[in-house]
Amino acid sequence: MQIVNNRYLETLFRLMLLSAIVHVTLLIIYSMKIKDLSPLNYISILEIDLFFPSIVQNASGAWAGWILLIVLYVAIFHLIPPAKTPKSRKNLKIARK
Repeated sequence: MQIVNNRYLETLFRLMLLSAIVHVTLLIIYSMKIKDLSPLNYISILEIDLFFPSIVQNASGAWAGWILLIVLYVAIFHLIPPAKTPKSRKNLKIARK
């Protein structure tokens, strides 16, 4: 799957994706080790709490992180058009006749 046509940008996007996957995997392992979900808070992952430290210090901040994650997921899901599935060769042969 290619995101952009520029090879250098494509490599950069894939590097960023790989880094994000490794980062979140390590956070999941760490959360399981300490038996606490707070490292998985989306606001903490984005480091927004560096600018607004009071956001993640209470329970509403934890919920805000999960709600923000869900809202962004739904928004991105609806902004990306569905992938076009190629027609099978059998259907193409029938259409030509």
